[in-house]
Amino acid sequence: MEKKYYKDCKVCGIFNFAPHYRLPIFKLMGEELGVDFYFCDKLSYTDSIKKVDYSQLPTFKRELKLKKIRSRSIWSGMLILAFKPYDMYIITPDYRSPSQWLFLLACKLLGKKVVGWWHGIAPGYKASGREWTQKKIFHKHLSGSFIYGDKAREYMDEIGYPSKNKLTIYNSLDYETSLTNRKKDLSSSVYREYFGNNNPVLLFIGRLTKIKKLDMVILAHQMLLERGIKTNVVFIGSGDEEDVLKKCIKQGNEKYFWFKGPVYNEDEISTLLYNADLCVSPGNVGLTAIHALYYGLPTITNDNFLTQMPEHECIIPGETGDFFEDGNKESLATKIEKWFATCHNRQQVREKCYKVADSTFNPYRQIEIMKEMIKKLC
Repeated sequence: MEKKYYKDCKVCGIFNFAPHYRLPIFKLMGEELGVDFYFCDKLSYTDSIKKVDYSQLPTFKRELKLKKIRSRSIWSGMLILAFKPYDMYIITPDYRSPSQWLFLLACKLLGKKVVGWWHGIAPGYKASGREWTQKKIFHKHLSGSFIYGDKAREYMDEIGYPSKNKLTIYNSLDYETSLTNRKKDLSSSVYREYFGNNNPVLLFIGRLTKIKKLDMVILAHQMLLERGIKTNVVFIGSGDEEDVLKKCIKQGNEKYFWFKGPVYNEDEISTLLYNADLCVSPGNVGLTAIHALYYGLPTITNDNFLTQMPEHECIIPGETGDFFEDGNKESLATKIEKWFATCHNRQQVREKCYKVADSTFNPYRQIEIMKEMIKKLC
């Protein structure tokens, strides 16, 4: 009898954390693939990301205790999972973790498959020395890899990086809710009512942190004003840089800015994104670009693909956004000016954004890619 690979292959997911925004893909993995989940109880580098409500994830099993000893991560309880009745594991790979080296060894001895879900090696990244060697040896012993972006996967092939069975997994957010909201009439006069004008709206959604380089939005806005181009700017979110950003605004220009604060209601977010004209994220763009894409909002971000997040690949220049020269406020202002000068039809841009989201950056596409890997390995 032919094996029904994704049903007969029992899969376990072991991840460094369960961020709330990944609940849709985790739930779908449980429903479609029967994946059991184990997560570390905290992230080693931040405590600002909200955790999944485990009661909404029926196949969640338990948390692992994460301990840090110098630069090493100890995933307490991971090794024992290698001896559980699973055929394949999907993990957040961490070559600095002794727990993971032992786990990989045990799985190899037991004939089990281990697939890493990670960022891969960014184009242009060069490293050497002991840590680079350790990293390559670690990934060589994975059975496969889910890489977030095409560019990293292709670069790894180009440099002969020792990682077998690489597939691009992309990324996603709450796609199902965005589809529901898309069916509504999201047109709104929210910006007209707030600003009292019809200027194009530049928007950023996310944490207001230094790494996002949001001061460049304010500087570009000022440059556009000097060129006779008026825009409104909306910041959705909060963070350490909020007061700094407010101080950057030239006196008299406050009327063009709206610090909306954090918004958690997706219905409200959908209206704000749908009715804006451009998402502008001068630093690394990450999931902000996906969120914008879901509601038909194009994104402009920087062109430094060595430091960019893989989600920038949803941007097709001239269609779903554009790229400016990293760190160059004049380039950013010019790209914004050019975008509006080319008379983009707003509804056509929305449809182009939806097309990319529907074909690639959604959890259903991710599940199909996972099934492909399971079929290949089990």
